Amino acid sequence: MRKKLFIVSMVLITFTSILFADAASDKRNKFISAAKSYLGIPYVYGGTSRSGLDCSGFVMNAARDVGISLPRTAAQMFSYATIISDSERQPGDLIFFRDGSNVSHVAIYLGNNKVIHCVSDGPHTGVIQSDLSERYWAAHYYKPGRIITSSTAMKDTSTTTTTTSTPTSTPTSTSKPKTSSSKRRKSADFYVNFNGYFDWNFFTPTRFGFLPKGGSLQTEFQLNLWNINPGLMVRFTYPIQYDQEFSMKNMFNCFELPICLTLHINDYIAFYTGPVLSTDIVCKEPLSLIDTEKKIAVPVYGIIGASFQTPKIDLGGCQLSFVQDISYTFFMAYQGYDKLTFKENLAAGITFSTGVSVSLPF
Repeated sequence: MRKKLFIVSMVLITFTSILFADAASDKRNKFISAAKSYLGIPYVYGGTSRSGLDCSGFVMNAARDVGISLPRTAAQMFSYATIISDSERQPGDLIFFRDGSNVSHVAIYLGNNKVIHCVSDGPHTGVIQSDLSERYWAAHYYKPGRIITSSTAMKDTSTTTTTTSTPTSTPTSTSKPKTSSSKRRKSADFYVNFNGYFDWNFFTPTRFGFLPKGGSLQTEFQLNLWNINPGLMVRFTYPIQYDQEFSMKNMFNCFELPICLTLHINDYIAFYTGPVLSTDIVCKEPLSLIDTEKKIAVPVYGIIGASFQTPKIDLGGCQLSFVQDISYTFFMAYQGYDKLTFKENLAAGITFSTGVSVSLPF
């Protein structure tokens, strides 16, 4: 009798497991089909409708279409999901990416190392399919997470390769995962950035009009480990000198050397400040203010500025972006140099710098 009860119990357990597995598999297929129905919808930051989506809005909508309720942001989804190993990935699982130490992007796994997601940057944007081995995504791959459970999970043996790139940006969080059996993948934690600028302004103390101010070459060493990423920047600036008739003179008699601390608050905006060496230290003669005979360059003064750059273009081993920089130079009071009026301070201090940046990740 006991033997018969044991056999019946095992049959019931097996049958129930098959039913649950089939139900989970069916739900995964429906989840993927719902996700594919969004292909081609454009990326809109904060978007949650078919007129425009961001990465987490896309995943949330596709899940809602099959009766799954998910949190709003990629970081919240990471905390909600059951974190699994790479070998356990199944179609219908979520794939999380990170920027520094924070979850920054989420995608839906399709199998065979492919995902469907909503992308903001790169050659193709909106809801697209991508391969996890692509340089753009492999560098920031983090962990897979499960939201549809099954007692008979099929393992996925495809792997990702780690290279260098820049991820898509979404709201982030420092929440820890529920479980973690996969290894932590490192993104690029250190960048060397080389920038070239054309410096200009649009006014002097007496007139308005486009005014070339010189050129700059800049090297920056940037850490990429936290939400606000610090760096150290050295810039070589060759200012153009003008006489009172507005003619260029003594173009290469002087150069300035800002040495600044930088803070990158995201992939597109950075701030910097620090001292500037000039005049008696590195110049043959002091700078003079345009339209006047006032001498303005002193041995040490200060600079503060902000830099805005476009999304990076992947060029293989490096990344290219276009940069617009605005800075203000503080000319400190110094014996033997002229005191400037408020208008003269603005004309001498404000500089716009337009150029390109080449980033080498390590």
